[in-house]
Amino acid sequence: IAPKFFVKQDNKQEQQNVPYSLKVSEIRLLGNISEDMLKEFTIFISTPMLSADFRKGLMALLKAHKGTIPLHMMLSDPKTGYNIEFKSMKFQVAVSVELITQLNEFGIRWKVSKK
Repeated sequence: IAPKFFVKQDNKQEQQNVPYSLKVSEIRLLGNISEDMLKEFTIFISTPMLSADFRKGLMALLKAHKGTIPLHMMLSDPKTGYNIEFKSMKFQVAVSVELITQLNEFGIRWKVSKK
């Protein structure tokens, strides 16, 4: 909503004050918003979480949610305090409510970076 700098002749005669007007500047499809607005998706994993079952579950989850958003992983070791960031060359994800819900069920923290 922006201030309106002119008043139509009809409104002047009726003595109506029209201070604002609404102009649509851009229209996007709801299904494409995440691809247009997100730069990258990061998941945070700590070394105690790592196991064969965890790896299989995470791989299945990432394969089920293929997309175009680059995936980054932050691996942290609480004993040493080291943090290592990985950029996945193999996986790109489609960020959705289902993905977020399943990551939360796995106990994986996540972060979205906007463009």
